[in-house]
Amino acid sequence: MCSSRKVLIIDDHRLFAGAISAWFESLADDIKTICVESCSEAEEQILRNPDISIVLLDLNLEAEDGVTTYRHLNKLEGKRAFILCTGDAPDSLHLDERLFSEVSLIFKSDPLETFKECFLAVINGYRFHSDSASKVKRLKYIDLPELTLRQKAILALILAGESNQLIAERLNVTENTIKTHIRHLYSRLGVNSRIECIDRADQMRFYLD
Repeated sequence: MCSSRKVLIIDDHRLFAGAISAWFESLADDIKTICVESCSEAEEQILRNPDISIVLLDLNLEAEDGVTTYRHLNKLEGKRAFILCTGDAPDSLHLDERLFSEVSLIFKSDPLETFKECFLAVINGYRFHSDSASKVKRLKYIDLPELTLRQKAILALILAGESNQLIAERLNVTENTIKTHIRHLYSRLGVNSRIECIDRADQMRFYLD
């Protein structure tokens, strides 16, 4: 095992985080864990400890979306392996196929031996999916074209069910201006209607962070 293995645990369930932290550190004397409860705290620790090599991230953070947190942290400078962990039932989990291929995935209901197999695989440079991961529904990954900040804002409001009039009021522009922006948005997404727009965005919901 390599020296000075630092593991960042992101989980707002303190009992689980404390237990898994103690268990990780019991595996070897050179393993050090850091526990945080949010994306901002995790980013601070990664910047402060660039030698963090493994991140164990709970997908079910109470105040934040775990996938969005992963996307953000994965953009930070440096290379680290991510293990996504969730208490959800495997057959209720939906992940896009690209994300599925990027990370290791385990479930809180998995036996402790599975956690050990996962950790040993990851520290040796491999990705690990527990047997339960075979039940996860994988969504087809589709590249979205680059959107402007205004187009992203309008798309988010469309997904929230807002009408053109309400979107115009929120963005302090005329309804005709919003209609023009929406036409351009449809063109970028390759769709012809609001329903198609919503379906297209839903396929790429992880993009909208």
